[in-house]
Amino acid sequence: MHNNVSEKFLTKLKETIDALYKEGTKKATLGKCINKFHHDRCCQLLADHGGTMIVGNPNAPADNKILPSVILNPLLDSALMKDEIFGPILPVFTYKNIGEAIEFVNKIEKPLAVYYFGRNSWSNPNLMRVKDETSSGAFLVNDIAVHFLNSDTPFGGVGGSGYGRCHGKEGFLQCSNTKSVMVKTPLNIWPFTVIHPPYTPSNQKTIRLLMNTMDYTQMQVYKRLFFLALFIFFAWLVLSKRLTVKKLRKFKAMAGMAMQMMRQ
Repeated sequence: MHNNVSEKFLTKLKETIDALYKEGTKKATLGKCINKFHHDRCCQLLADHGGTMIVGNPNAPADNKILPSVILNPLLDSALMKDEIFGPILPVFTYKNIGEAIEFVNKIEKPLAVYYFGRNSWSNPNLMRVKDETSSGAFLVNDIAVHFLNSDTPFGGVGGSGYGRCHGKEGFLQCSNTKSVMVKTPLNIWPFTVIHPPYTPSNQKTIRLLMNTMDYTQMQVYKRLFFLALFIFFAWLVLSKRLTVKKLRKFKAMAGMAMQMMRQ
């Protein structure tokens, strides 16, 4: 968060957590770690983090009693910042400008999601910079984790946070092993013949030229040749005076009469 609002934010956050959970006395409202292994793992993440605990139980590594915890400026090489947390622990860092925040995000492992809190508008330059200049599995504005609840929104990570996507069409595609099928007519004409041996220096030069300047499919080549032939045909009709303005007007009149007869 921006250092101009960090003190006010952390104070408000501490007040809100205390009001919600009363330092753990409202146990019925506290979420639970899924099993003992992950409960103990989260407790150990609070050991040697090198930051300042704003909220939480500082003795959690010893007594295994974890509470919602907020850690200000933990060490980047601590287990808290190296491992995925998946627990009630929130590391907080401050920044002076948006460029510094973007640099920080790009310095660590690519996250499962980047959450931006601020003015929700594509005209917001800070929002656009964070969206465009960071890499993550998802990007959310003014909310957290709700993209996972949308069955049509592809969910997944990137790099260190995971590969692939689930949900909706993307989930179906990820679980499908598609087979490529290509049906084509063999053409024994130039330039298609240059892909066959012998690969003479002249053929190699042609192949490089085609790959760099004519990256078209066979169907695209067909279409281009068809329109080229059509253009040449009309050009020949005009140059040979087989097609004139007078003949075009006559053809137009005949077409109009044919249309009138069809309507009748």
